[in-house]
Amino acid sequence: AMLLVGGALRDAATGGLAPSDEVWVLDVAADEWRAVAPAGAGLFEPRNAHVLGRVSPDTFLLHGGWQPFVRSYGESFKLEVSP
Repeated sequence: AMLLVGGALRDAATGGLAPSDEVWVLDVAADEWRAVAPAGAGLFEPRNAHVLGRVSPDTFLLHGGWQPFVRSYGESFKLEVSP
């Protein structure tokens, strides 16, 4: 599986970047994306420009990021995703 966390979308009202806190998993075998709420989700604010690393098959570490032109984040969060 591949995990996609956060990022930024274009804000139609302002034309700027709107950070996201969405979490998606790609089932590579089925070629299918699904939205998930892993353990640990909801603990962090929407962000982009962060780093996500795989710690084990079901555990990921999210670190840093920023809310565009507002603030930077330096904390880390553990996310666990069930298959």
